[in-house]
Order: sequence, then structure tokens, then C-alpha cells
Amino acid sequence: LEGKTIAVDVAIWVVESLAQKANLPWLKEHELALKLCFERIVTWLRCGVTPVIVLEGNAGSRGKRAGRPHQNIGNAFAQNMQAIENLCHYLGVACTRAAGEAEAWCVCLAQEGLVDAIATNDCDVFAFGAVCPVLKDLRILDRISASSAEIVDSDASRRHLTREAFILVAALLGNEYDGDGGSGTAHVGLQISVPGLQWFQTQQHDTPNISLVDAFYNEVVSTSTKCGRLVESLRKLPSCTGCARCGHGNVRKPAHGNKGCSACGTKQGCLPRIAVDGSDRIKLCECGYCSAVREKSNGDEVAHGRARKFALILDSVRADEAFGKRLRQTADSFQIPCVEAHVTLHPEAFEWRGLHDVDALSQLLSGIFKADSVAKKIMMLKLEWCLRVAAREAPRALEHHEQTPTSLATWAQRRGLEFVPQRR
Repeated sequence: LEGKTIAVDVAIWVVESLAQKANLPWLKEHELALKLCFERIVTWLRCGVTPVIVLEGNAGSRGKRAGRPHQNIGNAFAQNMQAIENLCHYLGVACTRAAGEAEAWCVCLAQEGLVDAIATNDCDVFAFGAVCPVLKDLRILDRISASSAEIVDSDASRRHLTREAFILVAALLGNEYDGDGGSGTAHVGLQISVPGLQWFQTQQHDTPNISLVDAFYNEVVSTSTKCGRLVESLRKLPSCTGCARCGHGNVRKPAHGNKGCSACGTKQGCLPRIAVDGSDRIKLCECGYCSAVREKSNGDEVAHGRARKFALILDSVRADEAFGKRLRQTADSFQIPCVEAHVTLHPEAFEWRGLHDVDALSQLLSGIFKADSVAKKIMMLKLEWCLRVAAREAPRALEHHEQTPTSLATWAQRRGLEFVPQRR
């Protein structure tokens, strides 16, 4: 990540700071948030990573949030946002406030090519249309070997579920924007919604002129669609009646017994099913159920299983009278993030330009850290800034001169750097 610019959904940091209960007797909640944000920003800068702090707004999608129990935490964010914004200003770190959801603004910055990645634990970034790597549980530490992150490849995620499929998952499971308290649809969880929608989106390739959300809504209100007819036919199929081991016979059993299997040519027991074309997948058995599966799903038992889960989704949403309204409200809330763009930004705006106000920064941190600790932390930032300036500007400034420790020290003094290289 060295040399990269990363958009940070700072709301996640605020929530994590409130979990540090050991510090609560000594620090107030907003001081906890400042402490965590300052320490992480300093560590990121020292490791060569440039953070872009994205603050929550109150308009846009965020203004549509339903009154869920954890929304009280969201109200506490507003008390911390100004303090964090001041901290970033004093540090000289880029800080931008979203019109609404920070995740949406992070996605917009990535779409415009202004950041290289997004650091957040909120999967809403995929429903908003993330196009860059998403760093979950990112931990950048002074010991590089101890740093960690779960990198979620947006391209890989979209191969499994498109952006609109993520919106459908949000509508099925419940979300903060659906106007119904986020209760979701009964009897539909991740284990059913994700594979079911994976199958459904593969069936829509021949109808590119209609969005996946609209196509799903048509499936809910009508049973005469192509997918609806296929799902109804699969739902009526009985379960497998063949032998689980060899796939022969019309009685479901783990394996043939002492009488053997005439189709396998054995007098006792039976033979295991062989793999298909040398692959790891074994062929389906020959009972009426599995024959129908081969006919209706082109021999793909995985697709058949996903289709049956899509049938369960349809059963649940058709019994939910309020689902249509929740779906529309959810889809409207996850609009293209750049619709919420309210300022024009340039890549230069996200460059770290060194400490902006050392005195104000020292005063802000004086109630959180000891005085000598604050001085040491600020000194490390000053040194980091001097090193960055020297690495970026010195080679070009001295390209026509012999680059020696003396010439470098002379250039650093003329440049006004606080830390000047010294000959040992």
C-alpha cells in the first residue's frame, strides 16, 4: 500500500473507538475518536500511505435512514465529525464531507480515479457500485509484518453478484433505507438470497434493456415470465429417488445391499458414480428426478440448486405485501454515488502537504496524551514530511550537481526543512 491513496469511511473508526472501553474512565467519547484517528493517521503516513478521511453527511441516502436501534450511534457521529475534521485540518490531511453516506462518497472518489482503494467494513459500498479494491479490517502498524487486511476485489465480487444484485440482497435482508425498520423478508437469509440471485442474474443476459431490479419486481408480481415458469416447473419436481452411491434404482438409499445392483453388474453392493469427463464433479443419477434436472438445467446440478433457492425467495416475497415498496425505496437510496457529488475535487487536493497548524494540534491533543508524548508524535510527523520532500524534490533540484551529504544538507537548509541531513 506504500504510495497509495486510500479513502477511509471514518464512521467505522468512530465505532471502533467506542469499543475501547478501557479508556472510557479517562477520556470522553469524542476524545476516544480523536485518539484513534490521530494514531492511525500518523501510522499510515509513516508507512507511506496517504489517507483521505471521508465524513458522514446528513442529506442524500443518509437522510432516509429508518429509526433502527443502532441509529443512536449514528447520532453520536455528528458530535465527532467536527472534531475529526479539525484534526485533519491541523495535520494537513485531506478531509472531505459526504452529502450523505460516507460509503457512497468513497465510491464516487474511486470512480473518479481520485483514490486507489476504500477502507471500510460496510458492504454497502458494493451496492453503491465500488469499482476498486475494498480493504476490510485494515490494520497498518509500525511493524509492517504485523499489518493486515482482508482485500475484497470489487471485480471478483461483481462476477458473483452485480451491483443491482447487491441492492436486491439488501432489500431482501433488510436495510436502513427500506422504510420498514430493516426487518427484511421472512425466511430469506444470505444462504438463500445470494445463490438464488446468482442464478437469476444469469437468466437475464438475454434481456439487457431491463434492469435486474425491474426484472425481479416483474417476477414478484407475475408468474408468467420465463424465469417464473422454469421455477414453477422445478418446484413441482420430487426429490431424488436413486441410490446415493451408484445412482441406479427407484428407491432412495445410501447404497445397494446384499442383493447387489443389476445396472452396476454387482452381486453385492454397488459401484460409485464416476466423474464427468475427468472432472471432480460426479454425474447425476438416472432416476426421474435427476433426469428432469438434466433437462431443465442443462445438466448443471449447481444451477438447479440455485434455481430452487430462487423459488424460495419468490415464495417469501410474494407473501410479503410490503416488499414492493421496500424494494423501490432501497433501489432509490442506492443511487449512483456521483449524483451526491457537491464539490469538484482534484488529485492534488488529496496530497499530504505537511503539518498545517502545530500549535493548534498540540492544544487539541493535550487532553488526550501527555505533553512529552504529544511532542514526540508531532516530531515523527515532521521528520516524515522532511523525508518525503527530500525524496521527491532533491533528485530534481540537484540533478546538475554532485549529490553528496554536504550538497543535500545545503539544499535542505535552503528549502527550509526542519530536519537537515548531517554527516556522521
